[in-house]
Amino acid sequence: MSRPAGSPRRSSLGILFLIVFTDLLGFGIVIPLLPKYGETLGATPAQLGALLASYSLLQFLFSPIWGRLSDRFGRKPILVTSLVGSVLGYALFASARTIPMLIFARALAGLMAANISTAQAYIADVTTPEKRAKGMGVVGAAFGLGFSLGPFVGGGLASLQKSASFARFHEWPVIGSIFANPQGLPGLFAALLSAVALVLAIVLLPESLTGKAPARPKASRLRLIWEAVNRPNVGVVYVLYFIYTFGFTQMEVTLAQLIGFRFHLDIEHSYLLFGWVGFVGAFVQGVLIGALTRRFGERVLAAAGILLVTFSLAAISFTPGIPSLMACLAVLAVGAGLSTPSLSSLVSRLSPPTQQGSALGIFQSISSIARIVGPVVAQLLYQEGAHVHAPYLLATAAGAVGFALSLTLFKKREGVDEPVREAAGGT
Repeated sequence: MSRPAGSPRRSSLGILFLIVFTDLLGFGIVIPLLPKYGETLGATPAQLGALLASYSLLQFLFSPIWGRLSDRFGRKPILVTSLVGSVLGYALFASARTIPMLIFARALAGLMAANISTAQAYIADVTTPEKRAKGMGVVGAAFGLGFSLGPFVGGGLASLQKSASFARFHEWPVIGSIFANPQGLPGLFAALLSAVALVLAIVLLPESLTGKAPARPKASRLRLIWEAVNRPNVGVVYVLYFIYTFGFTQMEVTLAQLIGFRFHLDIEHSYLLFGWVGFVGAFVQGVLIGALTRRFGERVLAAAGILLVTFSLAAISFTPGIPSLMACLAVLAVGAGLSTPSLSSLVSRLSPPTQQGSALGIFQSISSIARIVGPVVAQLLYQEGAHVHAPYLLATAAGAVGFALSLTLFKKREGVDEPVREAAGGT
């Protein structure tokens, strides 16, 4: 398998940004609506837990598979397949009338969720190691902008669907049954956005690979992850990403509760705060990360980012007012904007060229594990302990361990500074 060398293809990166942004905008529309949608359909607490975990669980199981397939057959076919899955998942979300169907829709979306890891592998194909982190920032910026704008769009569409002027559409054949659902319009719009991303990928995005990787022996998902974690230096990066994601989810799933308890604000204000985090993070990843990487390198930025995230999580639940809370969230967003592209770049640089998709698929699987465990732990601590600080203190402790672990990256400069070369005959 050969890879393009030299500078990034700016046109391809721009198209990739649009694809990821469009698809993640739909993701951002749907995610904040899930708990309320489930409650409207009469979900029990156990069913709500299954609804929230189904996407990440299936993503965890199948991301390495999609990564290996993209190494063998190319990035574009897998990206297109993933976007087809997004369209179907959002369409089912919009039309679901029962909890099992809603869970199935999210599970299908998780099963087909290969767009982020495949986009990262695409970046690895078209960038030099020195520009890898900047390229990864393109995906991160698209993710941040899409996810931060999504709640605003979803809330507006949900309000529009409830308006009297929209009632006449309920009488339309086929589509009327979708609009009868409380979140039908947001789900349908999310499906439309993924369909637009699908067309962009098919028509405008060139394939980044010019050959195929040699077939590798089949292995279980856990075996793939175990082998990747035990690869020299890479295991530390995977563990760091798990710790970072676990800590971040403690804030994600309790922020609305925190501002309601501390400042008596409703959920709409949490959308504004998430938007603030998304925009700051997108600015760091889209504008600053390239220059900062050239100046300091991925190891420094990864460690600094985890340290900033840790400090901000320690302070968030103790802030006396909204201005100080926004300042803490800005620090959190800067830390996330530094650490995420730096860690993904390190995974890419430390993995063989023919295993980029697989390595970055496992990278996303690690995140999925944290997003399965993190929300459950956060809600148990927040509700049963009746203590608003508990999830944030746990996240702070985990972040401190992560920062200490990140310092070990500086002792292993050879593997980080040079891309891994494929052994003869592959592995």
